[in-house]
Amino acid sequence: MTQHDHNHLIKDKMPLMISCDQTTYLLSKNQHEEIGFITKLKIKMHLAMCVYCRRYEKQIKFLDKIIIKIKSAPNLNSFQHKLTSEQKEKIAESIKNQENS
Repeated sequence: MTQHDHNHLIKDKMPLMISCDQTTYLLSKNQHEEIGFITKLKIKMHLAMCVYCRRYEKQIKFLDKIIIKIKSAPNLNSFQHKLTSEQKEKIAESIKNQENS
């Protein structure tokens, strides 16, 4: 999708309710630039009803925090996170469950 398509999608006669595609695009855009009040309101209305977009919003906020942490580390090698044995077991169990599904 070109920038023109995105602008057309977002600005031209955007209804009060927006789609998941529009919402995820706007959530991502809002990470890097300010969006208008009405657009924020439309996002909030969509998020109130859509569990998938709420999950997406949490994921991009989590990733943003991780990126900020990494960028603020004086030496990237100093940013080391070690998993506990319990965390490793949960991950292995989750992978095994997905393989068996």
